[in-house]
Amino acid sequence: MKSWHCKTIGFTALLIAAGSFIVFRATSETPTSRGALETLIIKYQRQAPPVESENLPTADKIALGKQLFFDPRLSGSGVISCASCHNPSLGWQDGLAKGRGHMGGQLGRHTPTILNVAWGGPYFWDGRADTLEDQAKGPIQAEKEMNMGAGNAVKAVSAIKGYRDEFEKVFPGKSVSLDTMAMAIAAYERTVVSSDSPFDRWVKGDDDAISQDAKEGFIVFNGKGRCATCHQGWRFTDDGFHDVGVNDDDIGRGKIMPDAVFLNHAF
Repeated sequence: MKSWHCKTIGFTALLIAAGSFIVFRATSETPTSRGALETLIIKYQRQAPPVESENLPTADKIALGKQLFFDPRLSGSGVISCASCHNPSLGWQDGLAKGRGHMGGQLGRHTPTILNVAWGGPYFWDGRADTLEDQAKGPIQAEKEMNMGAGNAVKAVSAIKGYRDEFEKVFPGKSVSLDTMAMAIAAYERTVVSSDSPFDRWVKGDDDAISQDAKEGFIVFNGKGRCATCHQGWRFTDDGFHDVGVNDDDIGRGKIMPDAVFLNHAF
């Protein structure tokens, strides 16, 4: 166990960093020191995006995926695209309590953002998709969402010469399919990354990027507040499933893993 002294904030914070328990004991003499916090700060540095070996990104593939993501012709109504729910102007979600799908019908769950999904997984609130490629196929086929169906989606895209040419360039020797569409969309989604914040700049070494109060808040966040128990790392998530106590018939992860009763109502 290693002790570091920080500016007085009225508590002794027990933190988990580098696999060890680290005690930050507040004193009236020692200011909050970046050096003292360095081991913890490292855990909040941005990580390079993971590379999906089965779907290596290229500029052309990402461009194709972007076009598909914003194209309403992938929906049965011809008016809904992936971006209808994952709107870049609304933090890559829709701002609604529960999403709207085919013909404006209300969906059963809130639309999650796709910011930083390259580092996430499994996908959907219940984790039923292991990869982004699997996830991308779901809404296109779901009757209540885009209501297109795999066959109709392939037919619609294949009928457009520009798309046929692009697919041949990106996936030479492969025809337009739900799999190749999903690969392109997933490649694009992995590029949707949150921009640098003052906190990111502080973590990278700009000690003036955030206020002294914010630095002390960082200690509380990781210590007495216990926020970091769930909100870990630079994305502030543990990628886990949690029951937050909302009364609803939707049992979330419990439906996917019925033998794990503790996952009922976890999302």
